[in-house]
Amino acid sequence: MREIRFRAWDEELQVMSNPFTLGDLQNHEDFTFNTPDGEACCGYNEFGLDNPKHILEQYTGLKDKNGLIEIFEGDIVIAGNRGTGVVEWYAGGFITRFDARRYELINNHVEVIGNIHENKELLHGND
Repeated sequence: MREIRFRAWDEELQVMSNPFTLGDLQNHEDFTFNTPDGEACCGYNEFGLDNPKHILEQYTGLKDKNGLIEIFEGDIVIAGNRGTGVVEWYAGGFITRFDARRYELINNHVEVIGNIHENKELLHGND
């Protein structure tokens, strides 16, 4: 059984956390947020998950087509000739939403090119 992992986006600081499990939090281990230059800036003890400015995103259990990058909710991906889409949870599974009418189940044949918080411009033209 796979370990359920998350990451968190801090709306106020505009930074993404490192991935973590709920077990990490139950064991009072920190997760950290990284600044845009990659430096750790703060941990869970300072900015807990109950903070409404945090957006939690779950790991899909998949890595991208190169097997290097974990795919999370909120990631922007390129899916071959189908175009650019965003990973979302929908109707009991993870999907890639290309626009308001076109989506498909997420798979590991996509390439992660960013996320909806830091790279919204990559979705230009998607509904």
